[in-house]
Amino acid sequence: MRLNLSAFYSDYKDIQKTVIDSSPEGVVFTLVQNAAKGEVYGGEAELNVLITDNLRLGATAGFLKTDYITFVEPGTGADRSDELFDFSPEFTGSLTAVYTKDLSIGELLLRADYTYVSEFATRGGLMPELTNQDAYGLLNARAALTIMDGGLELAAFARNITKTEYINESSIFAPPIGTTVIFPGLPRTYGASATIRF
Repeated sequence: MRLNLSAFYSDYKDIQKTVIDSSPEGVVFTLVQNAAKGEVYGGEAELNVLITDNLRLGATAGFLKTDYITFVEPGTGADRSDELFDFSPEFTGSLTAVYTKDLSIGELLLRADYTYVSEFATRGGLMPELTNQDAYGLLNARAALTIMDGGLELAAFARNITKTEYINESSIFAPPIGTTVIFPGLPRTYGASATIRF
């Protein structure tokens, strides 16, 4: 069994954020804003357990806290210090199971993993009903057979097996466009691959 623990704290000044916006004439543009000052702290844990010579189980857990100490928007003077850091979930975790077996023709590998992410903002908490992502989990699996002394790997995989819907990115356009664009995460995907190593 192996257990790794870590903790961190960071104090930031002049945090830069890229913002997509539009002019009164409807011209879309991007600009970089300084978010003045903020702090980030948290901790991580990683556990690996060898159950048998063939089966390994793993787990990770993370805690993250982010805060803007001061955040005044340069263009409007608006106080945005209550906003959330983008893509900074407070809790994350994962479970992994890996099984390997030597066969007469090569090595078999079976892997399954589940990742959990708590609620987070994609646009600083602006329009949270559209741009905040609720907590979700993703289940993936992979099977691979390695033959020819490691020279050829045949594999099959499935990602997002439970067809979880989640947000990858979002953009908010100010009036006169007045539109919020949501970029969803990948749906359930599956496939196969062949890898040749020289």
